[in-house]
Amino acid sequence: MPAGAAAPEGWQFSRVAVAGRELTARLIGPVLGWLMHGPAVVGAEHLAELDGPAIICPTHASHFDFSAVRLALGPHHRRRLAAAAAADYFRTSPLRWFLAAWLGAFAFNRAGKGGAESISAAEGLLDAGWHVLVFPEGTRTTTGEIN
Repeated sequence: MPAGAAAPEGWQFSRVAVAGRELTARLIGPVLGWLMHGPAVVGAEHLAELDGPAIICPTHASHFDFSAVRLALGPHHRRRLAAAAAADYFRTSPLRWFLAAWLGAFAFNRAGKGGAESISAAEGLLDAGWHVLVFPEGTRTTTGEIN
């Protein structure tokens, strides 16, 4: 962690949670990838050039997108990957809250006063050496096209 960087808040960023996600990715990821015929990874050789944290901004088409990106990034980069998830997603049910946190997500307010706090949380994660995944459209596409 860079000097002066604050540790990310939340149990989902603990070493135990990171190890649990990696174990899950190694055990369930290949089965899920086989069932879904993917992810197809193009350009993985460029990940070796990635030094330090990055903001990753894919198109959002399904609930499996975050897991697919995690698998595509490979073990080195997925260990420190946090996704911005709509803050209201964490409030819909305890199961959704747990699954989002288990995947390494953090609550992101898309509007209002909470937006600045959400940006600060993302900056803190980046400062602490985490990659941050943001779906810039803020919701899933229904057509597969960029909105």
